Order: sequence, then C-alpha cells, then structure tokens
Amino acid sequence: MADLASASFTTFESTSDVLQSILDDGTCPSHPEEELNVFCFTDKSFMCLKCSITHKGHHITTFSSPEEGQMIIQKVTSIIYCSKHIDKQAQYYCLKEERPVCEMCCIV
Repeated sequence: MADLASASFTTFESTSDVLQSILDDGTCPSHPEEELNVFCFTDKSFMCLKCSITHKGHHITTFSSPEEGQMIIQKVTSIIYCSKHIDKQAQYYCLKEERPVCEMCCIV
C-alpha cells in the first residue's frame, strides 16, 4: 500500500464529485485505453475489466451505461465505511489511494 502520509485527501462530501468525474471521463484511471465498466464496492472505485482481476474476493459489479454508473454513485455515497477500518465511517477520500478513508488512515 502506498504511503498515506504523502497522499492528498478530500472531504467525504466531495467523494461523489470525485466518482462522478471519473465516471464522466468514461475511461479507467489505470488503463486510459479501456472503457470504465466495473465498480468495486469494497474499494469504492470505478475500473475496467483488466483492473477487476486484481479485486478477487471483493464485491464488484459491472455496468453498461452512465446511468447505471450514476445509480452506483448514489448508492455508494449514502453511507461509506473505510475500506481498511471497516467499522469506521469514512470521512475523507484519498485521491492517491482512490478509496474512502477514516481519520485513522489520515494520521500516519
């Protein structure tokens, strides 16, 4: 895992904006040549099919339209928990790690 101390954070309220921006772009952040068509609920991130291979054991779903992606964003941003400390509600979104984090993750 990357060093969270050097990561950039945004408030949780803007998490939906970050996810919306990624969805609007329509391409995978890690593979810009690949279409965005998978969402990992465990890590709260959009990705392509290539990336989803590394998310074995995670709760993932595929989608085929921006409208389906929008419904995912609405579902995910209602209440989000930290992907590392699953009993803690996420209050921030780590831009570097591309995942929701709690205060404990921000204090490194």
